[in-house]
Amino acid sequence: MVRLLLILTLFMGTHTRAQDLYLSPSQKSVLSLALQTAMLAQSDVDPEEARYLLKNLVARYKLLAEKELRTKQVDSYEEFIRQQKSDNLFGQNKLAQLEVDRLLELMPDPLYIGTTEKVQRKINLYYQQKKILSQQIATSALAVSAGLVHLIDESSSEKLDLNAISTFFKNKIDDYVSEFAGRMTKGSNSQYVSILARLLKSYYELLPMSQKAEILYQVMQLPLQTKPTDIFLTMIQNSGPQMQKLVQIIGRNPAIPPEFRAIFQKLESQVQPVPWTQVKKIVSAEVDLNEFSYFEHAALGVGTMAQTHRVQRKGMPANERTFVIRFLKPDIEKLLEMDHTILIRIAEELDTDPEFKKFKLPSLRKQVEDIHQSVVEELQLEKTVQNQRQGKRIYETQIPISFSGQKNILEVHVPATEIIGKNKKLMQQEIIFGRKVPNEMADYAAVYPELYPIVAQKITEHWLEQAFFKTGFFHADLHQGNILMKVTDDKVQVNLLDFGMVGTLNEQQRDSVLLLALGLKLNNADLIADSFSNLTRAPMDSMQKGIFHAQVLERVTHIVNGDESHASIEEWAAWAVAKGLDLHYEFIKLNRGIMAISSLLEESKSPLTFEEIGLNVVFRNKAKVMKLLAKQDFIKYSDLFMFALDAVKTKNIQPTTAKIEEAAEPVATTSTRVQCQSLF
Repeated sequence: MVRLLLILTLFMGTHTRAQDLYLSPSQKSVLSLALQTAMLAQSDVDPEEARYLLKNLVARYKLLAEKELRTKQVDSYEEFIRQQKSDNLFGQNKLAQLEVDRLLELMPDPLYIGTTEKVQRKINLYYQQKKILSQQIATSALAVSAGLVHLIDESSSEKLDLNAISTFFKNKIDDYVSEFAGRMTKGSNSQYVSILARLLKSYYELLPMSQKAEILYQVMQLPLQTKPTDIFLTMIQNSGPQMQKLVQIIGRNPAIPPEFRAIFQKLESQVQPVPWTQVKKIVSAEVDLNEFSYFEHAALGVGTMAQTHRVQRKGMPANERTFVIRFLKPDIEKLLEMDHTILIRIAEELDTDPEFKKFKLPSLRKQVEDIHQSVVEELQLEKTVQNQRQGKRIYETQIPISFSGQKNILEVHVPATEIIGKNKKLMQQEIIFGRKVPNEMADYAAVYPELYPIVAQKITEHWLEQAFFKTGFFHADLHQGNILMKVTDDKVQVNLLDFGMVGTLNEQQRDSVLLLALGLKLNNADLIADSFSNLTRAPMDSMQKGIFHAQVLERVTHIVNGDESHASIEEWAAWAVAKGLDLHYEFIKLNRGIMAISSLLEESKSPLTFEEIGLNVVFRNKAKVMKLLAKQDFIKYSDLFMFALDAVKTKNIQPTTAKIEEAAEPVATTSTRVQCQSLF
């Protein structure tokens, strides 16, 4: 009778759109148990354990399929939605932490009855829309659930092969990746897009079942109407840390279509948090939680490698009792090793693939190794603390700013920090207040439209000044996710976070990068080759220098003759690596830092490019620059004159197309649009 009533009510109610639709708790339970079975089947655990779990799942499902549904009353539609989402169980645990008995208890779903007619109408509409969605075979967890139920319906606990479920889930992951890669490459002839698509497909194919299962477990908690791009974002969020870093870096490349670049850049502020159940274990092993009057369960900030929580310690002065605890995510070392093994294998395959060798790109393996080195650095909490203290000494300042007829102070701040805990695995950090830059700026966009661009430009100037004309120190990952901002009447405070990846250029490296930028601008092959030779890990011998110089001269000639387009410093660096140069690690980190800063400028819709701001910084330090240039054998006075003239034009905000006139002796010159990274 109850089933008949349910069917009748599915088509009752208004046509008002319901809220997001979700898998029911019972559907999530079936999927979770099947995913755990797949994990066990592909692990070193005794297969009997997987068979036992599978038998429980199939037997329980078939036993309850014909039973009368129990009813459950709800006082509001919001309560009904909370029951559907079941965040108290599924949202607080990883897949492996879910208990089998608890999952079996959730099967089957009760029939929800509203205590008022209004609530019941909304519930009826929810069921109706979910049925319509299932008939459309949604590209979401609903399709996974339907496919799994079909497997169970067509099988018995004795007949169903353990590998059938593993294969089913593997195929769903492949479907998601193929759909996303197809969307990204459609209409694109970029070599970077092609390589990224191939990289993603290969990565998820090689990912162990334990990770695939966790990914699908997280996907099943999304609303059923979730777009394929958001499903893929969830997949990336639950992948390994090195893959996340690699995707963040690639996602900043201008060659990636803007729609997909935005998806990858969401990783900078939307990384999957560690649930409280695990956080409690990590922190309890280091400090006594009874010492704290408050320990916020929800994460204050989540990064690729680490996570922070707000706390209050008992018996402390009011101005010192509240601070932040930061820790590395659990099993991060194992995940790093997993990622490294997979990515090295993929890199070796792509480096030898004739289809990609024709692009003449630098070794992917070398890039994977460099990223691995930078990520491994972030495992050293004590080193991160040292970096942050150095950043505090160098970056903290107050800068006068003017915007939309207003005058104010931009205060750059870095939180104080120290290592604590029995095993020195926690960072205690000064509490700071603010929001992610885009969120804070959104409140002021209408009143002060110039504020965001001005802040981004001043941060860029400060970063450049320190990196090239003062200390040589630079934050190598200063994207919007590592900045918190607070706007008040007195000041605009910018808090710089996460100093796990920093770099320091020595005097020779700073000079070489500046000269390289000038060489590229003037198409001076001698200066380009000499600057690159000073930016390698080990000195080049005379034969290597001669070969490389000839290669540079050939490329510059092609550029001058119009056979090849102007290239940015980043593109030249990639070309140099492809020619066999082993560029210094600090220079590689510098390029990543430039890309992060450039993304910040782009997000702010700054009218000035990174190069234009760089030229302004050079102009302010013109005495140092001219002294450096005067000592170079490869630069003529005519070159210096044209460089100074172009700098003045840029400072006066002339059109961003700069033309370099012919010098007395024609070294390669060409009319070219100023690129974002062509100076630094």
